[in-house]
Amino acid sequence: MSSLSNSLSPLDTLLWLLRSAQGQKNDRPLPIDSDWQAVIDLAMSQGLDAVAFDGLEAVYAQQPERADELDAALGEKKFEWMGYMMQVEQDNEAYLGKLRKLTAFLHDEGFKVLVMKGYGLSLDWPVPAHRPTGDIDIYLYGQGEKADQRLKEEWGVKIKQNQDMHSNFPYGKTLVENHATFLNIVGHPSLAGIERFLEQEALTAPMVDLDGIPIHIPTPRMNAVYLPLHMAGHFVFAGMNLRQWFDWAVFVSRYGASLDWKEVRERMEEAGSLRFLQAINGLLVKHLSIPSACLPDWERDPALEDRIWQEILHPRDLHAKRNVWRKLRDFFEAGWRFRIVYRETFLPYFFRRGWASFRVRRLPHSRSVWKTNRQSN
Repeated sequence: MSSLSNSLSPLDTLLWLLRSAQGQKNDRPLPIDSDWQAVIDLAMSQGLDAVAFDGLEAVYAQQPERADELDAALGEKKFEWMGYMMQVEQDNEAYLGKLRKLTAFLHDEGFKVLVMKGYGLSLDWPVPAHRPTGDIDIYLYGQGEKADQRLKEEWGVKIKQNQDMHSNFPYGKTLVENHATFLNIVGHPSLAGIERFLEQEALTAPMVDLDGIPIHIPTPRMNAVYLPLHMAGHFVFAGMNLRQWFDWAVFVSRYGASLDWKEVRERMEEAGSLRFLQAINGLLVKHLSIPSACLPDWERDPALEDRIWQEILHPRDLHAKRNVWRKLRDFFEAGWRFRIVYRETFLPYFFRRGWASFRVRRLPHSRSVWKTNRQSN
């Protein structure tokens, strides 16, 4: 048996690998006799299989004397894991191909394009191609309705326009969300002031080159406010995973030392999300050893951190069949999460959300997102 006996759970081994991928120091060597299948399964379920493999490769690169021992412990699982990593890379290339085609069309049509979330965040990952792909989210500076019309005319896509924040259309297996607003100010009117801040900050978004196509990505100042609120929204109702948490970890590792955390705190207090972000930052310190220079010295609530951590690790199965009573129960069980994320009271939001859900499902032509949010554009 290896002299480095395993005393880490699959979760702790995964966190070890994430620290390794980011270049953070671990307080002990990687245990050889980990339950590697459980580690791989957990990493895949949380969207972190490729970046976790990066952490493993760092061990091979930095400690070549352990290569034979690691190979023996992993066996065929190493090559299976490598295959999963390569699949993420292939998915990423397909995603970028769609993003290039879409943004090239919009650029040729005269639209200024801000690409939100995924692509810009991936640039700060240890290996950009190892961030899992998702929707394509774009913001067109008040020209979204015109862009929808041109996409319908030239691409023949079927566009839904009765959402609260964006229109959307399927692009192959990828969903494109064309944002009228960054935040759901229909469901959460108290976020209107922050929405105006984000729209103003978007005017200064830097331009980057995407294979000859000029696109814009959010500023660090913008993401420092937008990302926690977007993450918080997922946490309340849709479920939040470790990949979203790792996005924030990568972001603060890169930009945290230069952020105006006083401004971030003021915005989080305005939204009602300060306790949530305090806990998320605390979890970065506890589990990823993010340097103190990258984070503010805010008060911590260990009990809340642990409760949020358990919610992240055991997300709700949103794809399971649920009758209306189960959905109502799930909704009201989200009350404590709602209270640490939003400033509004829970019950009025329940009726607003219920009406929005009814409208989307039963009255698909009742309104256009561009008409409802015109004042924000």
